[in-house]
Amino acid sequence: MDILEEIKHAKMGDKNSFIKVIRNYEKYFYKVSKSILDKDEDCADAIQDTILNCYKNISSLKKAEYFKAWFTKSLINNSYKILKNNKKILPLSVVNEPSSTCKDYEIIELKEAINFLDESLRYIIHLYYFDDFSIKKISKLLKIPEGTVKSRLSRARLKILSRLKINKEDTYYEKRLSR
Repeated sequence: MDILEEIKHAKMGDKNSFIKVIRNYEKYFYKVSKSILDKDEDCADAIQDTILNCYKNISSLKKAEYFKAWFTKSLINNSYKILKNNKKILPLSVVNEPSSTCKDYEIIELKEAINFLDESLRYIIHLYYFDDFSIKKISKLLKIPEGTVKSRLSRARLKILSRLKINKEDTYYEKRLSR
């Protein structure tokens, strides 16, 4: 049985189909949560909470082909919730050691710059660059016009560049076609 059929069965209450669907996407879900959270334990918590929420609410899923996007949106929300709670409990005396390579340092700086964005801009950056969603898919998922997605992407890029203190003229954005 293909994955869409499994999702349809899961919507009808088949627990085993839901498990198969989750197992099919588990590596992808881990990557999504890991792009936001540093600790594996936090990723596991975010995924577990999302699985539970989505299992309870799978009947609200309108189309089976939107399962991955629907689950991903919930997972991103749960990951940010955990990230926000973790920021509250970290002692001020905790200091990160400098990264061993320049590339690692740049990745950390980029993640920090993304984390300083407003929530609506962060979602779109993650969906577009990390989850490889098209502008059209993001528009449908968030129920906003495509033009709004494009302007938020542009605004987010400028804020990231500003945070990283990079001149706009020195950058190149990969041009992507809507899928």
